[in-house]
Amino acid sequence: MNTESTGGVPPRANQTVADLGVTAVAAAIRRGEITSESYSAALLENAREHSDLNAFITIDESAVLGAARAADEARAQGSTAPLLGVPFGIKDSYATAGLRTTLGVKSLDAFVPQHDAEIVGLIKAAGGIVFGKNNLVEMSWGLTGDNSGYGQVSGCCRSDLEGRPSNGSLDRVIAAGRGHEGRHLTLLCRQGLGMSPPFTARL
Repeated sequence: MNTESTGGVPPRANQTVADLGVTAVAAAIRRGEITSESYSAALLENAREHSDLNAFITIDESAVLGAARAADEARAQGSTAPLLGVPFGIKDSYATAGLRTTLGVKSLDAFVPQHDAEIVGLIKAAGGIVFGKNNLVEMSWGLTGDNSGYGQVSGCCRSDLEGRPSNGSLDRVIAAGRGHEGRHLTLLCRQGLGMSPPFTARL
């Protein structure tokens, strides 16, 4: 996989572009050291490779790459938006315009909002792009992250560990960068938006 500048972050052995955190990747994209498209493509490859985690309900790969290319074009035209081209995993309880939002409920499987949730709109306004919709317990209420319709979120380091309450898959997506006892694993997505009852947002 392609390796790129880490924007001053000390490199780790076998570090790839997908290993960059939000601060480093945002700065690298703004400086033109990497492209949003290459970073997003690397994350999509990781998501396919680790689909057994069941961390996402929906990923529209063509939309992700299209948004990434648009961000790269915006940078070329002089945009310095703080999150320009940075992909975010969005918990599937937040509305995303043009991308289905299920709340983890099968009866909403075909629901595609026409508008973004306010906080999703703020992320996009800052240049961020929607990477995918993270799995969750139905309606965000539960103790284990289990979902009868879309399946249980698996532990990122041990398959016998379940996802944590409500934000289980979002935790797994971000935590997938660290293996059991410090062993490094491939990252799915470094950035995410979630919430826990009673409706506290977390980035």
